[in-house]
Amino acid sequence: MAPMRSRMRSIVCAAAAVSPCPTCDSTIRLYTSPARSGCSWSGTNDLLSVSDDRTIWQWNVDGEPQQQLLEVDSCCTDLLWYPAQQGKGSDLFVVGCTDGTFKLVSKTGRLEKSVKAHEGAVTALRWSNDGTSLA
Repeated sequence: MAPMRSRMRSIVCAAAAVSPCPTCDSTIRLYTSPARSGCSWSGTNDLLSVSDDRTIWQWNVDGEPQQQLLEVDSCCTDLLWYPAQQGKGSDLFVVGCTDGTFKLVSKTGRLEKSVKAHEGAVTALRWSNDGTSLA
């Protein structure tokens, strides 16, 4: 369990653009893009991050970026996978943005829907346990 915990800390720190990691002894690559503002693991170990540079990135379990999935039209504040159902991972996640929208995005990076939800920024997101509501 300890090696996985260390690896997870490294990935979270990589998503936050910190080097070396202040909570463990590993050294990670420092990225020059703006700081990551949110990250989320899927039920199938997919890790995504959102950033002030309006990008959504996919990462591997070693903390290395795999691909940029999408660039949106506003700064991203939070990211959360749709709740897994019956042990299956989700193919959908939601991103909160500073323009007051939240965006439903597929695992492949396709923008499924954009919803104007606020006059101000959407700074935090949470699904209900059964996935029928978003707050």
